[in-house]
Amino acid sequence: MAGRRRKVGAVRADQRKPTKKLTAPTEAVEVPELPPATEWTSTGAWSRPVLSWWQDIHKSPMASEFAEADLHGLYVAANYLNEALNPRNDAAERLKLGQAWERALKSYGLTPNARENLRWSISQAEQAEHRMKDLRAKKQTTETAEPAPNQAGVNADIIALYEAQG
Repeated sequence: MAGRRRKVGAVRADQRKPTKKLTAPTEAVEVPELPPATEWTSTGAWSRPVLSWWQDIHKSPMASEFAEADLHGLYVAANYLNEALNPRNDAAERLKLGQAWERALKSYGLTPNARENLRWSISQAEQAEHRMKDLRAKKQTTETAEPAPNQAGVNADIIALYEAQG
């Protein structure tokens, strides 16, 4: 038999499990409240990055997959992040807490690799929308840029065009 040998455990395209397309919520999203920080943190307050992260994950396409029972695990993840950012903890403790937070992210499909393992994919429309916003922002910055100063009475832009034409 000629040709390459098949890899052990390889799966043909027609044998792969289908991916689940996640779409970002289109209507106003109700973000659940974080529990009182005094009950969960050593600092007694949630830090700004934790509050921002909490808002972001509940506005993400993955939020539609969270069950109500998942909130408790997400509270723990918020606490890991809060304590990892706490400057009063020593470096080794902060590193361990940061790693625990990263493991929690993977558990809830909040990283690209975790979504791939869960066979989730974010809809292409959302990705295209982000690309379009980036392109529009770039276009606006180039349009607002000032024209090149005149060199010896000739506009430098015209010279650049002729040089580009060869």
